Amino acid sequence: MKAHRPQRVGEQIKRELAELFRQLKSELGGYLLTVTEVRCSRDLRSAEVWVSVFSDQENRLAAIKRLSEKSGRIRHLLSNMIYLRRVPELIFRLDQTLDTAEKIDTLLKESGIQENDEF
Repeated sequence: MKAHRPQRVGEQIKRELAELFRQLKSELGGYLLTVTEVRCSRDLRSAEVWVSVFSDQENRLAAIKRLSEKSGRIRHLLSNMIYLRRVPELIFRLDQTLDTAEKIDTLLKESGIQENDEF
């Protein structure tokens, strides 16, 4: 198996999940979900799906829990959208990259460092 195949499959799953989340918005609790990354295992049996949720922390965790509960249905619908012998098991993870960036920005502002300052 080629080394870049898991990456290609991950990108395809990412595109299809984004569309699927739009279609299932009410079924998934009405949360604004964005698929930020999909990492497939080398054997394509599992895929970690990193999702960003636009809401407060409590609702973010609830959204990831809801996705995990619906992962079987999502996987089934995904199997109708992509052609793979076996659709990977989906493991949903909360992407907190934006939260981390916001914390760093706040700390920099509090320390008095400006964006254009040189070190």
